[in-house]
Amino acid sequence: MHRAKALIVLAGLVCTHAFGAVAFNGESALGFTGKLVAFGPRPAGSEAHKTMERYLTAQLKLFGCATEEIAWTATTPIGPKPMKNYLVRIPGSSARPVVLSGHYDTKWIEGSNFVGANDGGSSAGFLLEVARILCRSRGADPLWLLWLDGEEAFRQWTETDSLYGSRYLSQ
Repeated sequence: MHRAKALIVLAGLVCTHAFGAVAFNGESALGFTGKLVAFGPRPAGSEAHKTMERYLTAQLKLFGCATEEIAWTATTPIGPKPMKNYLVRIPGSSARPVVLSGHYDTKWIEGSNFVGANDGGSSAGFLLEVARILCRSRGADPLWLLWLDGEEAFRQWTETDSLYGSRYLSQ
């Protein structure tokens, strides 16, 4: 509950600071989250994961967002896995971008229907709502929205089996 409140406060601060008063709609963010969760577990490379990526790109196009797809093949303990990060750059007049990021995959847990509602689902839904209200705007500071792939470990959370999307971008 505290995490959700913190995200809403952060959204309000970012939207007000960078773009003036804008109406962040928590029910809309929750609706996006519900849609993502309805796809089921979304471990990287799964069919639900691919469906979620198609939904994400369709929504961003609908919102008028220029979206960069950053694709690569990650080396994982279970073999190579294709992954994609998505980046939306909303222009601003300064050279100080504000970056909001979250992941959209879920952890594979055998025998479980783990859908990551308050994990990859809520962060991706939050970012979609920010994109919905700001993609056609221009603020004081540029805003970068980043959906990261491969946050979850395939076997055991280690330095090399986790955070694939973040590590790829940092290279």
